[in-house]
Amino acid sequence: MILRYTSIKKALVIPAILVFGLCFTLITSKSYAKQDSSIDIAVKELRSKTKGKIISADTVLVDNVQKHRIKVLLPNGIVKVFFKAIK
Repeated sequence: MILRYTSIKKALVIPAILVFGLCFTLITSKSYAKQDSSIDIAVKELRSKTKGKIISADTVLVDNVQKHRIKVLLPNGIVKVFFKAIK
């Protein structure tokens, strides 16, 4: 059986794409993990500071700056939204 250059080239493209996809996934998952840990810290700080119940927490873009937006139900029944810049 004679292998042609094009068949070898096609056989190498799919593994190369899979390896690239795996590397990309590993790199982006580390950056998301860093954001999750910083939002967890911000939530813990606000929970202890306000003695309130956390309603929601997410990351938003405000004036081209990423910030954590945390909604807290305070003990007096008022919902307050806090923003904390990501370092």
